[in-house]
Amino acid sequence: MGYHTTNSEPSYLGDSIIKNIIIICAILLAAYFGYKKIVVQKSTIDTSQYSLARVSENPIPKSVIFELWKEVTIKTCNHFTEQEIELTKHTPAQCLGRVNEKHLDCVKTLSLDASEIINRKSESRRLGEQYFKCVLPKPTCNGIEVNSAEEAQEKCK
Repeated sequence: MGYHTTNSEPSYLGDSIIKNIIIICAILLAAYFGYKKIVVQKSTIDTSQYSLARVSENPIPKSVIFELWKEVTIKTCNHFTEQEIELTKHTPAQCLGRVNEKHLDCVKTLSLDASEIINRKSESRRLGEQYFKCVLPKPTCNGIEVNSAEEAQEKCK
C-alpha cells in the first residue's frame, strides 16, 4: 500500500517572509522620518528677529549668524552671472547643492573660532567671509579649484 501525503497544512514560510518585509519597511520608514526630523530641526533656525546689518544693536547667537550668512550665500548662488558660472564651473543649482553639502561642516569648523554671541559688525563680516570661502565654489582652472590669484596664475598656464 502506497502512502499518499497531501500537504493540507497551510504554508507559513510565505507568511513569515511577508511579515519580515513589512517589519523591515516599518523600521526603515521610522528611521527615515526620525533622521529627517533631526536634520530639518537643525536646519530650520528662526532668523526672522535678527539682521546682519543691525548686529551691533541686536546681537546674534552664533548658531543664528551662520544661518543668516547661508541665506546671503543662497542669494549669491541664485544670482550667479555667466562669468561666475564659467569661472567656478558651477550653475546656480550646483552652487546651491555645494552650499547645502558643505554648510554643516563649515559651521562646525568656523564655530570653534566664534563667540557665542556676535555683537560687532566686524566679527559678523569676518565670519561671513570665512563662511563664503568655505561653502561657495572656488574658481576652477584646468579642473582644479584655486584659492588665490597666485594659485590661479600657476595652475591656469
